[in-house]
Amino acid sequence: MFDLTGKHVCYVADCGGIALETSKVLMTKNIAKLAILQSLENPQAIAQLQSIKPSTQIFFWTYDVTMAREEMKKYFDEVMVQMDYIDVLINGATLCDENNIDATINTNLTGMMNTVATVLPHMDRKMGGSGGLIVNVTSVIGLDPSPVFCAYSASKFGVIGFTRSLADPLYYSQNGVAVMAVCCGPTRVFVDRELKAFLEYG
Repeated sequence: MFDLTGKHVCYVADCGGIALETSKVLMTKNIAKLAILQSLENPQAIAQLQSIKPSTQIFFWTYDVTMAREEMKKYFDEVMVQMDYIDVLINGATLCDENNIDATINTNLTGMMNTVATVLPHMDRKMGGSGGLIVNVTSVIGLDPSPVFCAYSASKFGVIGFTRSLADPLYYSQNGVAVMAVCCGPTRVFVDRELKAFLEYG
């Protein structure tokens, strides 16, 4: 099992419950630094996390995962000043909006791919990094499609395809960065939204 003791973790999150609960677990793993990057500030959540492990340094930045690649590079240069290095990158930003296909794809897939492409050089052993782990958070709907969430499902299928490609041993042997996906099951909010969509469709 990957030992998180003393690690520097960067979590690109959304503003939902999964992000907060995951961060709570991370704070129990004796990590040294936790950077939380998400679109909205939540000082109450940050204070709650800090109370779990006061010795862990927590940094927060507002982050638009759909920003242009060049802007993203400059953004992470600033993040690295505080973080020094990144051992673990978690990509958890997500959007489900079937009425806005572009935003759904840009957030869930394109933005995630750009984030990985931007952060990976900082972790790559060939480029002076120390290797590490990238975790791309996806969904069971990326394995078994939903008739209601077509765009969301397509974006999550893309995440799995991208992750499986980067997880090839050929890459790991060169850069020392392991890549994996976590397929989350339905949450109460998501199930309620899906049921409502079915009823409205009918």
